Amino acid sequence: MTDETSFKPLINMEISGDGSASVSFPLPERLKPSRTSMENKHKAIDYYILARYSFFHHMHDAYMVNTFWAIEHLILAILCFRYKDKNSLKMLGFHRLTKYWKEAKTLTDEENASNMERFENFIGNVQGFYNERYPTTNQNTKFAYTSPKARVVLGNNPNAKANNFDKSYKLDLDKLDHFVNFMVHDIISFNDSDHTMLYLMDYLDMHNNTELYLKKNKYSIIIPERKYNGERK
Repeated sequence: MTDETSFKPLINMEISGDGSASVSFPLPERLKPSRTSMENKHKAIDYYILARYSFFHHMHDAYMVNTFWAIEHLILAILCFRYKDKNSLKMLGFHRLTKYWKEAKTLTDEENASNMERFENFIGNVQGFYNERYPTTNQNTKFAYTSPKARVVLGNNPNAKANNFDKSYKLDLDKLDHFVNFMVHDIISFNDSDHTMLYLMDYLDMHNNTELYLKKNKYSIIIPERKYNGERK
């Protein structure tokens, strides 16, 4: 800018050595949902990277939990345009991915909503991670057996309906990669996927996580490593 500009400096700041500083200003109400969406995207990427780290280090429980939080924040990045705060979201229930997902599909166009439907089973499985990790009752019984599978009934009637114990989940990194990159590239990009890819490159590089993101990632959207072109035709 030149001296003839109409802009005037609001603050002056000097930083010495390795110091750092940040400045923030109040946002207009109309921009707050966009900021909240961006914050959720940041958190989602962080949890996603943690899930990938956990997967490669055979930390199964950590993989499941971080997968859940990554998926939740990706969906919240959409829902925040309808639900402005935590209290308004309460009507859907907290941490209810299946309900969140159904609601999120109503906030996008018909083509994207149709593409989102192919991830229904994945969302259900991730919700199962959370339900097992944070049970709502005290009867979270688990049962281990060797072959052949034992048949267990309650009471003294051997012909009663057998009980099923525990749930078995496969840690499928490809499905997680597919979902996350689909959401970042097709849904949260708001039709500006090229900008989103460059943004993701900068964000990962800033946190030294590019290598971890790219490791065995069949659905990378980063240029020039991009292999995933989105579900849009």
